[in-house]
Amino acid sequence: MPSIIQSYDVLLDFTNDTLDSVTVQLLHHYGRTTRSIVLLNPDESVTLVLDAGSSYRYAVKSRTKVASITCSTVMEGYEMSDLSPLLRCTA
Repeated sequence: MPSIIQSYDVLLDFTNDTLDSVTVQLLHHYGRTTRSIVLLNPDESVTLVLDAGSSYRYAVKSRTKVASITCSTVMEGYEMSDLSPLLRCTA
């Protein structure tokens, strides 16, 4: 009997709430275009679509400061109908 496979995407919003421009850079290619960098001016934001069940590493840079952020998406729930994606990020 075929199983039901549901695809979930997780949205990650980066908002630049500083007075300086910042860049958000994907640190690994994950099968996608490498060296992906987004420039965010003050008060700008970008929404990234992450695949559920995957991990991503980003570098957020502002002038001389760099923050390394790791985000993992996991599926959480007790039954297939209850599954929902959860995003965990550490800096």
